[in-house]
Amino acid sequence: MRKFSLVTVLAMVFMIPFPTAAQAACTQSAVVSNGSVTLCLNASKPSATPSPSTKTVTSVRIPVVAPVVQLPKPVKYVCPSTVSTQNALALAILQGCSGTRLLPPPAAPVASSKTTVTTVIKTTTSVLSDQAAFTPNPIAIVVSQTEYLVGESATLISNAASHDRSATLLGSPAQVRFVPVAQRWLLDGKAFADGAIAVALLSAAGVHSVELQVDYLASYRFDLSSPFIVAGVITQSAAVSLSASGPPPPAKRARPHLVLATCALHPSSYRC
Repeated sequence: MRKFSLVTVLAMVFMIPFPTAAQAACTQSAVVSNGSVTLCLNASKPSATPSPSTKTVTSVRIPVVAPVVQLPKPVKYVCPSTVSTQNALALAILQGCSGTRLLPPPAAPVASSKTTVTTVIKTTTSVLSDQAAFTPNPIAIVVSQTEYLVGESATLISNAASHDRSATLLGSPAQVRFVPVAQRWLLDGKAFADGAIAVALLSAAGVHSVELQVDYLASYRFDLSSPFIVAGVITQSAAVSLSASGPPPPAKRARPHLVLATCALHPSSYRC
């Protein structure tokens, strides 16, 4: 049988087809914390690498033992032209055969070669991770002026509106959408109005603080074609200071009317 060399066996091993590595497995998550939405994308990609181990090629030669031939009985001997053993040749010479010749011994057969090939496939996993934090656009309070007289009212307008924020995670676009769902107005720490527009009455002199609190409904997606997934509610705030000056408006004077006695001396009198 054919004997394989080590080089030939290595060439045959590397020609063996190996399965293609599996597609990357992705993990997506969204966390709402501290006024922001954090999107995280993890991708693990396994890969198989064939690594041929040591090849052991062994060939064993098994010699062929010549069979034992019994001498024929010397009865009517015929001189052969060729013989295959020394004993047969000696017998032919003893019988007076001069033309008998000895054939060359046959080549000893070679036992089948034993080839052992072991292939080790090493599997490695690479993990890729990317994340981004998304916050709403800053909000502001639109007011025409900041100084007023005592008793005047200030008209306040919020600039909060729906908007999207985008980033790229592991080469793919990701989006977070912020939609205002509630707006609260506070004057000196006390709530006085809701909605995008409010009117604040400045009834006392001094500096007054107006605060706006906006609740955003945050939704996210990891591509530009999938629907948005609700992540949670994020609250943002803004504040502005308003100054009121001048005396308070005069109190209304009571209309005079007739009484039975002086009210200061007789407070229980009629019409006092």
